[in-house]
Formats: sequence, C-alpha cells, structure tokens
Amino acid sequence: MNNLQFKKSTSFHSIAINILLIASMVFIHYLNPYIHAEVYLFFNGFYLLLSLILYVCFLLIFRVSSISVLSYLSLLLRSLSSIFVLALSIIFLAFITNTLEIIQRDKLFDFLIMMLASQIVIIICSKAFYESVKIKSLKNIMLISNAESLNKKDVKKFNFGNDQIIHYLSTNEIDTLIDLAINKNIESVYVYIDSNDLHKLERIIQKLSVYAFELYWILPDALFPNFVMNTQQQILKLNPSPITLDTNQYILKRSLDVLFSLIVLFIALPIFIAIPLAIKLYDEGPVFFKQTRNGLYGKPFEIYKFRSMSNNSDINYKPVTNNDSRVTPVGKLIRKTGIDELPQLINVLRGEMSLVGPRPHIPYETDLYSKNIIRYLVRHQVKPGLTGLAQIRVVGKTDVDIMRAKLKNDLEYIYNWSFFLDLKILSLTPISLWRNRIANL
Repeated sequence: MNNLQFKKSTSFHSIAINILLIASMVFIHYLNPYIHAEVYLFFNGFYLLLSLILYVCFLLIFRVSSISVLSYLSLLLRSLSSIFVLALSIIFLAFITNTLEIIQRDKLFDFLIMMLASQIVIIICSKAFYESVKIKSLKNIMLISNAESLNKKDVKKFNFGNDQIIHYLSTNEIDTLIDLAINKNIESVYVYIDSNDLHKLERIIQKLSVYAFELYWILPDALFPNFVMNTQQQILKLNPSPITLDTNQYILKRSLDVLFSLIVLFIALPIFIAIPLAIKLYDEGPVFFKQTRNGLYGKPFEIYKFRSMSNNSDINYKPVTNNDSRVTPVGKLIRKTGIDELPQLINVLRGEMSLVGPRPHIPYETDLYSKNIIRYLVRHQVKPGLTGLAQIRVVGKTDVDIMRAKLKNDLEYIYNWSFFLDLKILSLTPISLWRNRIANL
C-alpha cells in the first residue's frame, strides 16, 4: 500500500491563547472573588478548581481560540456562549452542592462580565495580530492534462494562485502519480481534459478516485461562452476533503481518548487479571496477540488483542469463520463479548488509535479494498478507532460488499465528526456488541 501523508503543523498559537485565557480567569477570580468572606478560604479554591475545569472544556467545545479559521463575529458569539454556559454551570454547581448562600450574586455578575470582556479582548487582539504576521503556506498540487504543452498563460487562467507549487503530468503518466504524490506531499489533483477527448475523463476519474486526494475537474473552454471564459476557468470539485480537526478539536478528542481509556482500564482491571490467567491455563501460550494494521495515513502499527485462537494458529491470516476450530473455549467467550479488543486501549493511549474511528485492517485487506472500492483510502486520513459508526450499524465479516457499506458509514463519520458524535457512538457500542454477539464468534 502507498502511504499518503499530508503533514499539518500544530497550531501553537491556539494552545498559547487557551493558556492565556485560563491565566486571565485565575487572575480575575482572585481579583474579584464572588465567595463570602466567612467561607472564602475553603470554598474559593473549590469553586476555582471546578469552574476552571469547566472553562477549559467550554473553550475547547466552542473552539474559542480557533482564530485562524473562524470570523470575528463567530468568535464573538462563541465567547458569549462559553461564558453563558459557564455561568449556568456555576449556578448549577452551587445548587446541587447546596452552597447558593455563599455566593455573592453581584460579585458573580461582575466576575462573568470581566471574564467576557477579557476573553473578547484576548481573542480579537490575537486574531488581528495573527492575520498581520501569518505567512501563507504553500500548497502542493498536481495538474494532469492530455494537452501536450501548457504555457504559463494557460496555467494562470486556471486560477491556482501564485502561492501554490504545481507539478505537471500527462494523462499517460497516471501510474506514476502516487509515487510522486508521496515524495512531494501532493494534497490536490486537478484534471484538465481537452473537449475532444472528454470520453477519456470517466476512466481517469475512476482511477484517481481510488486515492484520497482532493480531486478537481477543470472544465474545458468549449463548455462555456466566451464572456465566461474571459474571467477565469471554471473548476468543479469532485470529492470533498475529510474533516480536519483544529487544535481545540484535537485536544478535546485526545482528552476523551486518554481519560476514557484510563477509566475503562481501571474498571476492567479484574478482567485484565482473569483473562490472561484463563488463556495461560488453557494452553500456556502467549496472552496477547499482535498483528500489523494500517493506521493514520496508512502507517503500519502493531495492534493488541487478547489471544482467542489456539497457540501458533494465529500466524495464519485466514479470516475467522463461525465455529472456527482454531478458536479456543476462552476465545469464544471473549470474542462474543468483545473483551478480546480491550488491549487496544493501550494503542489508544499510545496515540496509534482513537476510541472512535474507522476500524484498521491488515495490509493485505487494505490493498484489496483500495483497488476495488473507490475512495477507500480516505478512511486513512483519520486515526483508526476501537469502535465506529460502521461497527454499530453494519454486521458481518469484511468482504468487499460489506466493506462498501462500512466505508459509507466511515465517510459519514469523517465528514460529520463532532465531540458529541463520539460520545453517542461510545454509548451505543455496548448495545451493538450485545446485539451482534453471535456474529462476533
């Protein structure tokens, strides 16, 4: 398999803004305390800690520091929303802890107004400064055409922009596209076919659609009247890009991965003691089964499972079938309940997987599906998951037809990702495991 790696830089400015906002909250909290003096020493620290945790969550959920992608109006509305929800949370905390009496309402109102004002000033000033110093990054693109020669005037008419690096290939060189794309980090591919050869377009698009490029068709001049073509060439986007998480969203998703994994590992500690003992008592073989899978950008990694097949049989990569003789009695139990997948929480903690995402496959399956299913490799532009939308909707082993159905759900997840969608999938996973317990054998 060809590993397409589109490298994105970390938004350090977003991290810095979040730190600045948190520091401003701590400063305002002590500058304008809203706790009565009689109980100040204990409850002031208590409310600071809880409100700080909530504030960080709301900053990430509302993406308040995403100054590079959001407008001033959007940032203003998100700031208002985050402070409003924080205010409701503080009141709710006071209500459920029966401490409403210790809060000075006028001081709390002043605290929230100062918080909002400081947050807006920090965000607006940061965005203005960012836009004044930001260096526009170059974007690597590739132009594929059947024209024997394209001069600079022709290429300029395509309106790619002066800040992009263009690599040119003829339609006869498509087979070399992937190797060049890896070396040059190509992100987008543009196809220009002369109107006399439009019959070749479908074959070219089908061949390119297997891969995870942003794919564009530059419509030929003959399709438009002259007054339209005097402005710029018309470009049609054939496939949307997968969602790109900004720093706030990444931190939020990664925090969920780490915290949830640690909690489950702690709760499941008795299982991590009992299952290895049962496996060892049955045939004295290794407890864990490691297998190479394709992860983010197709990069291979070792996935962990509790061994469910008899010792030395798991080197055979033939898919497991119902009533497979290689599956041990212990293996049947852990496969039926999904417990065999629990060690993949280690992969999640190591950053090789996420809790939610497309399931990773072995390299053989990846090569097979990428050659037979259009846009299959798009699923490799996000981290693979322990569970996913496809896992709670589609039942069955991974043959090509079922994989097409699973890919449809994987793409739905990729294009519609949200923090709350992850929570929804995680909550539905135990129900799905129970319903599909027979298929898991």
